Amino acid sequence: MARVGIFPGTFDPVHEGHIAFALQALQAAGLDRVVLVPEPWPRGKQCTALAHRAAMLELAVAAHPQLSVLRATSRQFTVARTLPELQASFPQDKLALLLGSDVLRGLARWPGLAALLAQMELVAGLRASDTVTQADTLLRSLAGARFTIIESPHPHATSSVVRQGAHRQAMEPVAGYILQNQLYAAA
Repeated sequence: MARVGIFPGTFDPVHEGHIAFALQALQAAGLDRVVLVPEPWPRGKQCTALAHRAAMLELAVAAHPQLSVLRATSRQFTVARTLPELQASFPQDKLALLLGSDVLRGLARWPGLAALLAQMELVAGLRASDTVTQADTLLRSLAGARFTIIESPHPHATSSVVRQGAHRQAMEPVAGYILQNQLYAAA
């Protein structure tokens, strides 16, 4: 039985903060591998086509054998639809959900949260000016939550900054992909 971290997100585009967090989670939470899962149609966001986002993820994880990419079938991620799909994809494994501390503020309102917490531990990466104390308080308020908090080496890294600077701000080899496919040209 392996311990698998599931890292869902928009990844538009993937950036160094995403990869650093996934790599840190391996050690800090004792994971065997981390699977990055791009959400096809994130709520309230206009995104680059899933094919491009998934291709950039594949390029970003290629140098890291413990990281991989999974394209889920759910158009939008929900506990009710996505958790059973993940459990079917990893039937013998223990799953951990990787998320940024910015997500923690709304986590208590997620439909199906009790089922999620019963099945998965949480691995929270600190973002922006969030502190360990703030994240710890939010996570302890969730009945039954098992969690690890990670201080990110890139807490201010965001996809929007990469989009604004396009290929100049992206990590290699994602930068080449952005340039070759003329992504974020309007930014």
